[in-house]
Amino acid sequence: MPNIAVKIKEAETSICLGSQAKESDLFLVKKMFDSLGKTWETNEEMIDAITAISGSGPAYILYDMEINNLDPATIPMQFERAWTASLKEAAMAVGIEWKMAFDLATSTTASTISLVRKTNLLPIELRKMITSAGGTTEAALKIIMNAGSWSQAAIAAKQRAQELSK
Repeated sequence: MPNIAVKIKEAETSICLGSQAKESDLFLVKKMFDSLGKTWETNEEMIDAITAISGSGPAYILYDMEINNLDPATIPMQFERAWTASLKEAAMAVGIEWKMAFDLATSTTASTISLVRKTNLLPIELRKMITSAGGTTEAALKIIMNAGSWSQAAIAAKQRAQELSK
């Protein structure tokens, strides 16, 4: 599951070994996705949780850029730190262990900032590109837009991902 930063070759892609796949298949897929950014190997049961962070997480950041009227070229460091901390906390809330939560949060924050800067699109434009009707990101943003935390949003996104995978 790659995220929108694939547009600038800074994607966060999570892969797992399926029941019919071999290690050689995983190696080939990892090599392919590594050319588009970072690739995370995980267990299948973690894919929905990771989707809530690296797939929907950029929209959390983009929405915060919007409501704070931030200029992507001059984002204050305290925002970047706060976004990373909030994403790490959200990742842990959906069951991602601390080290991977930190790595995903750091990388997702950096790639989202880079995406806004390199595409010259407004945060709202990118957020709309990420947000599919009835999808995981829409479920998360409903929480955030109603004053919920990013952890609550990630839980909603994970639950929606689980519903969609049935």
